[in-house]
This record gives sequence, C-alpha cells and structure tokens, in this order.
Amino acid sequence: MKNKILVIEDDRAISELLCMNLTIAGYETVATYDGIEAQRLLLWNEDADLAVVDIMLPGKDGFALMKCWNFLYGLKKFLKEPAVQREFSQSKIFRQISRAIRF
Repeated sequence: MKNKILVIEDDRAISELLCMNLTIAGYETVATYDGIEAQRLLLWNEDADLAVVDIMLPGKDGFALMKCWNFLYGLKKFLKEPAVQREFSQSKIFRQISRAIRF
C-alpha cells in the first residue's frame, strides 16, 4: 500500500510538478487547489498520511486547514478506541484538540 500525500497548492504548475515528483518517488498523490476544497477532502473522504500545504490559499489558509486536520486526526483516533477507554481518553483528546485550535 502506497502512502498518500495530499498536495494543497493554488498554483497549478507547482501542484502538478510536486505531484509528478512524488508519484515518481512512489507515493500516491491527491491534488487540490483551494482551502475550501481541501477541507471537504479532509472531512469526507481523504485519509492522507501527509499534506504539503501552501499557506496563502483562496478560501481558507493553510494554518486553518492544519487546525482542521489536527481536530479530525484526534477525533478519528478517539473513535477507534474501545468504549471502556473512551471516558479517560475523551478529556485527553479534547485537550489535544483545544491546543491544536489555539495554534
């Protein structure tokens, strides 16, 4: 299974160059060109192992996207835990999410 890298870059030439080089290096890539589209991918259907994120994006900047990514990562991790551990982990996860959002 290849590692998946999400490339979030509004300049299509740079995005295509990054994707091409990463694909040659053996990675699976998914490209998106604005912050709103990237957020939709993160929320609904992309489980990427890494993201290459431009800071200045139309719609939503790279910093806001990383807050969203950190939140979703913590939530997915929480939902995979056994129900017995959830009560303890819930406070831990929400502290991590709070720290990520304050970034």
